Amino acid sequence: MRSPEQLLASSAVTARLLPHARLLGRLNQALKKTLPSSLSNQAWVANVRQQTVIVYANNAAVATKLRQLSGRLLDTFTQTLQDCNQIEIKVQPENVIPSPLLRIFPEGKPEISPASAEKLLASARAMPEDSPLAATLRRLAKRGLKQKN
Repeated sequence: MRSPEQLLASSAVTARLLPHARLLGRLNQALKKTLPSSLSNQAWVANVRQQTVIVYANNAAVATKLRQLSGRLLDTFTQTLQDCNQIEIKVQPENVIPSPLLRIFPEGKPEISPASAEKLLASARAMPEDSPLAATLRRLAKRGLKQKN
């Protein structure tokens, strides 16, 4: 059985990318070793363009701290990439999944009319009391009934 790296190397297209991927891996390891443990999981090397290492931070506070440490980081990166002369730090939250509700209703939760709330309650009453769907319908109806008062 071939390793993932062997499989990638077998294709002409992916074989060209392997050296760059290895370089990013080495730079990322150097970054993790250089940063304090509280920051090491909050930042990662995203790319290298020309002589610039691009580092992503989870939030603005981490980015600010990385900028303060940029001299030390540059020294670390030049040990792996000799012609590195600049670090670019960007904020890029990791694994942020936007709420589908925010895409549909950017202003917040949609409003429910009192008439719709009454229909939701009637549907909930027709279901068994311990039904999860009935509980959800009652919660939705409560939002519409608040507007009525």
